Amino acid sequence: MSACKEVGIVGLSLKNMMAYNSICRLLRRESNYKFAFGNSVSSAMHAWLWDIWGPRDWHKFVITLDRAQIGFGAIFIDKPNAVCCIELGLLPQYRGQGYGGVAGRLLISKCFTEYGARLVESLALSTNLRSIGMVDWMTLEGRLEARYLIDGQEVDELIYKITRAEWELRRAEDRKPQIDVQ
Repeated sequence: MSACKEVGIVGLSLKNMMAYNSICRLLRRESNYKFAFGNSVSSAMHAWLWDIWGPRDWHKFVITLDRAQIGFGAIFIDKPNAVCCIELGLLPQYRGQGYGGVAGRLLISKCFTEYGARLVESLALSTNLRSIGMVDWMTLEGRLEARYLIDGQEVDELIYKITRAEWELRRAEDRKPQIDVQ
């Protein structure tokens, strides 16, 4: 019998800032990094002291599996428009097992319950199939064709979104008891 593993998100602090930066550094060193995250380095890909004590447009998290630190998550808050944009990345050995989808849903829930979002967005490159799989609660809203030029290859950017009403509906559906019909 295997133990049930629990995915969590832990807010950035002095205790885990080095782990956050280490995870991001490992992700940036991957051979296909550009095709997963793009040419530029997002502000989400490094933690600074002002992320803990400064103005809080960005909220950053270490993604955990039980006690193991397996990835990073970040939420950018556009307060005037009540919109949050989420980013996350997992270390390679934890991909493809559903942990990213769970972490994404935790970030989405935090946006609606703690940050007062009316809408949550996420962007993904068309070359990052695992990232596309992590936004399973979200709807593809648009495609910016040839948005990036990565190593001479044009890459589309995909825009995903979920509204508060859609999120509430998804949560209610997930809480319904499953009936096994045989």
